[in-house]
Amino acid sequence: MVILMTTKELLALPIAYGGERPQVVSDPLLLVLTPEINRVFLFPESAKRRRTPEGIGEVKSRRWGWVDVEVGGVKEEDGVRVLTESSFTGEDFNVEDVHPARFVRSLRRRIAKSVHRSVRAVGTDVVYKSTRYTDAAVKLAREGVAWKQQVGFIHSFEPADADPK
Repeated sequence: MVILMTTKELLALPIAYGGERPQVVSDPLLLVLTPEINRVFLFPESAKRRRTPEGIGEVKSRRWGWVDVEVGGVKEEDGVRVLTESSFTGEDFNVEDVHPARFVRSLRRRIAKSVHRSVRAVGTDVVYKSTRYTDAAVKLAREGVAWKQQVGFIHSFEPADADPK
């Protein structure tokens, strides 16, 4: 997110479900992701609305041309540590001056050398080629942290090139 905020001069709107009213963050160094923050929306100054949305239900990221970031991280539930995935999505429309899909593609190009591609659902041959992971995620897996899309999901993942169990 810092890369996009810096290179594309985007503002951020971090939102916690059921939390306090979100505040726009203009300085990437002041973007603090607490465990309560579930989503962050990135948008250019030119797309800033007159009134900041008060919650997730008021944000129309596709219509407004915002990048939608689902924030992952290490979470714990019932004594199990889980690394949940982060995702960046954006959709371009020809009639808009804002191009969030371009922002996301730009980010993917910038981080391509620092991420690995393809995970497999543990215990299966099902491979998800578009899912990427870092060396830090591998280190967490070695420490017993499960990789999942969300904490409550049944299936966990591993690097696709790992030996199947």
